Amino acid sequence: CLLGSLNLTQFVDTKNQNWDYKALGEIIQSSVRFMDNVNDRTLVPLKEQEENLQSKRRIGLGVLGYGSALMMLKVRYGSDKALKLTEELGEFIMNEAYTASALLAKEKGAFTLFDKEKYLKGQFIQKLKPETRELIKKYGTRNSHLLSIQPTGNSSVFANNVSGGL
Repeated sequence: CLLGSLNLTQFVDTKNQNWDYKALGEIIQSSVRFMDNVNDRTLVPLKEQEENLQSKRRIGLGVLGYGSALMMLKVRYGSDKALKLTEELGEFIMNEAYTASALLAKEKGAFTLFDKEKYLKGQFIQKLKPETRELIKKYGTRNSHLLSIQPTGNSSVFANNVSGGL
């Protein structure tokens, strides 16, 4: 698994009780590029694993510190405001990550198994903003998969978050 997590406590705009989307967007662009580069440096024991790694270039960008970030925003977990903030955040991360991958595909090429017609018909891809889908249509994506919400309890402890895997 090639997984990475964005520490949401680092993207809190307490003044506006929202996320710092500018900083978050910059980190997402860098994170997708960095994780994609790891695909080129990863050593695996079998030829079949190497082919799979390179033909799909899967990455899993996720988040940690959600509960702590909500506390910093003074927003109650599960409240209408929390749900609104979370939905907006998820849509932002999703579109930024796929935009980053499309721009990497422009620079380095799409993952080798990319089939534009099939990919653009996917249910998940239909949830992307039209401008994100247009970039994918034009350049493809560097990575077949980009997002993953994984357990981050140990990572959260290491990052000094109050909330573990929440």
